[in-house]
Amino acid sequence: MKPKTILMRGAGVLAAGVLSLTALTGCSGDQGTGLFIDGQHQDIDWVMRINGEEVSMDLYRCYFLNQVQSDANSYGDDYWNNEELYNQTKVIVESNVECYTEILRQCRERGITLDSEEQAQVDAFMESARSEYETDGDWQAALEVTYFTEDLLRQMQEFTLLQEKLMEEVCPVSEDDVTAARQTVESSYYKAQHILLLYPQDYDTSSLSETGENPITEADTSNLVYQQMLDIQQQLENGADFTELEEEYSEDVSTVQTYLDGRVFTDGDVVQQYQDTVKELAMDEVSGIVKTSYGYLMIKRLPLTEEDIQETAQSLAAEESGQSDEFEDWVYDQIMDATIEYCDQYDLITPDTLK
Repeated sequence: MKPKTILMRGAGVLAAGVLSLTALTGCSGDQGTGLFIDGQHQDIDWVMRINGEEVSMDLYRCYFLNQVQSDANSYGDDYWNNEELYNQTKVIVESNVECYTEILRQCRERGITLDSEEQAQVDAFMESARSEYETDGDWQAALEVTYFTEDLLRQMQEFTLLQEKLMEEVCPVSEDDVTAARQTVESSYYKAQHILLLYPQDYDTSSLSETGENPITEADTSNLVYQQMLDIQQQLENGADFTELEEEYSEDVSTVQTYLDGRVFTDGDVVQQYQDTVKELAMDEVSGIVKTSYGYLMIKRLPLTEEDIQETAQSLAAEESGQSDEFEDWVYDQIMDATIEYCDQYDLITPDTLK
């Protein structure tokens, strides 16, 4: 029986990883990519066939080497040259690739595609990812570090959206569950955006509270980061747009890329100081400078829109009803009897031979 593994909800995680690899740019090897046996590159058209559908080397390699990286991080030096752990990696990858292939097949059979708005989301992601790098060389190096090609990164983003649509079709959440979740969202959820400036490298954070208020001290008033935050505060008081300043100055890069217009959250989703500050603000009010354990914040509370409420209620209802687990079981049932063929070199694929 095949091992049951986590589905490709990880596809989004893999794809997102390329956005934070500036420090690793250029770390990929010079010998090329693919399968190398006794130093010789092996030309492989496909690695596996699942119910007749070919799995390309690019796709398999991306899954395999990201799983190797994850397992090596978990097991440390014990991972390398450990045949049992190598086999475990391969089994997990095989199962995940089967899930990926089956989900796309189901989408094709059901006529599930991305609409123009969803395709625009993918385009925006790709543009945002590329914009993090000054040159095409840096961009390609960042892709290589995470074992992607540009086409594969786009495919993974498309896959994530298609998977969500398939899950909604085969494991729908009831309207009663959504209605109940909506009441929770309206009473217990908030929306805010923020500007974050990180402390200088030599700033002593050892005595800072992660929950309570941290008073402004001479160490703050004498550092340039705090002075910059005061300047931002002055710009806001002079009528500057919060979103434009966030985009220009905030060092919370992932939030700027993903939640520039504000993030919806509830108790426990954010640090205590952030949560407490938002609750004290009126709608569209901007806080003073909040001193946290990691940097200075200015926060603007925003009203929840109807779209915010509906989307969050849908996600909350799905989580509480166990939709993702139900979907995982459903996909697993589809692949239990899959017919799999392997390329001639498949048994030679290891973390030492696949580059």
